Amino acid sequence: MRSRFSRHATPASGFFAFQDIITGTAGFLIMIAVFLALNVNDAATLSKDADGVGLNDIELADLAAKNALLNAEVKALQKLPAEDGPALKRAIEALKASVLRLSADTFTSESVPLSDPDREAQIEKQNLLTHIEEIKRAQEETSRRVTDAATQMAEVENQVKEAESRLLKTRDRSNVLRLIPERSDTSKEPVLILVQQPPWIIQRFDGGPSRTAYSIPEMLENLSSFSPATHYLVFYFKPSGAQHFDGVTSRARHWGYEIGYDLIPEEIQLEFK
Repeated sequence: MRSRFSRHATPASGFFAFQDIITGTAGFLIMIAVFLALNVNDAATLSKDADGVGLNDIELADLAAKNALLNAEVKALQKLPAEDGPALKRAIEALKASVLRLSADTFTSESVPLSDPDREAQIEKQNLLTHIEEIKRAQEETSRRVTDAATQMAEVENQVKEAESRLLKTRDRSNVLRLIPERSDTSKEPVLILVQQPPWIIQRFDGGPSRTAYSIPEMLENLSSFSPATHYLVFYFKPSGAQHFDGVTSRARHWGYEIGYDLIPEEIQLEFK
């Protein structure tokens, strides 16, 4: 009994071991078939908005054909006799190679490597875009500075005008000679005469209207309304009228007027009060 059981134990054990190998191989083939199906589904749902080149209809049809072919190979391998171990191994290796090739074909379009000229062109384009942005920012900064400078310039111009106006007013006031009457023992009233580049100005000190003259005879004619008994004459000579000094003073004395005189700069303006 022991020897008969021993004779049949070894073949039985070998048969069941080989059957386990076949079952494991079939499971492996099924897993590969599922992987291929998932690969094809993922390849078919690649986004058209991806950075890489999207799969077109021809490529999708090609992948579907490859998937169908591989499925057929899997089914054929599942039907192989259990004793054909070496052929099954070769089929497994071929199937692995097909999986790798399909994976490479599927995902090549997802990230297409750039050639050197394309890469240089892309870098140059990015540099140009960066440079353009820098120019835009510089232009905006320059425009802002120009606007600020224009505003500041306008403010400075206004300040200059105000300063010039104040200076002119100060200068004008500084060049004004105010004549204020003083009390005296005489009962005569002064008559002020400004001798300059014509017209000459004749002004009563009591604030009456002024008169003008362009020559000595015209001046004497205007003075005829002022009696030497009630008025005396005060001459103010500017450089532009200095050549008339002798003629004016001698004529005034000849007419019987008491006279006084003074020299003033050309830029001085008389203000009678």
